[in-house]
Amino acid sequence: SLIAKCRYVLDAGFDYTEVGGGMLVGLDDAEWETVLRENEKDSLGLYAANSLFPKELRMGDPTADRDAQIAYIRKLVDRFVPLGIRYAVFGSGVARSIPDGVSRADGIAALRRFMTDFADYAYPRGVTLVIEPLRKKETNVFVTVPESAAEVRALANPGVLLLCDAFHMAEEGTPVDTVRDAAPLI
Repeated sequence: SLIAKCRYVLDAGFDYTEVGGGMLVGLDDAEWETVLRENEKDSLGLYAANSLFPKELRMGDPTADRDAQIAYIRKLVDRFVPLGIRYAVFGSGVARSIPDGVSRADGIAALRRFMTDFADYAYPRGVTLVIEPLRKKETNVFVTVPESAAEVRALANPGVLLLCDAFHMAEEGTPVDTVRDAAPLI
């Protein structure tokens, strides 16, 4: 269970834990109340969430259902806030990929709209979206630290920053000095 896993990580001496955001959204009301009670009794140490978005949200598709996306964003963030989750990791490679047949420009515009919608709702509540560069095996957009950093700069939204994952960087052969170049965005 989420509670047992968080307690295990904290008991091992770590300061913080991370949870799958999609899993939080999937909790029924009784499960959600149990998580809230446990966190209020003794913090679960939740600081970040990953695996946020199901592929059905299709954030890189300009024809995707924006109302459904916004409803999902709100439910997700509304679950993050009472748990103290500060960072929402924008991995979700399939969900954020630009579909075949959609121009890169249109796909990026759709992603920017989605990230702005997320940041506009989440950032005032203390949650920052961080773009995680993933491997080409996982997505066709935001694959390297420089590409993702350029997107953070283009958005110029304080609610969207950058995450640098050493595994993905190594898999894609991303030079370590790109992290230094992007330091103010991390």
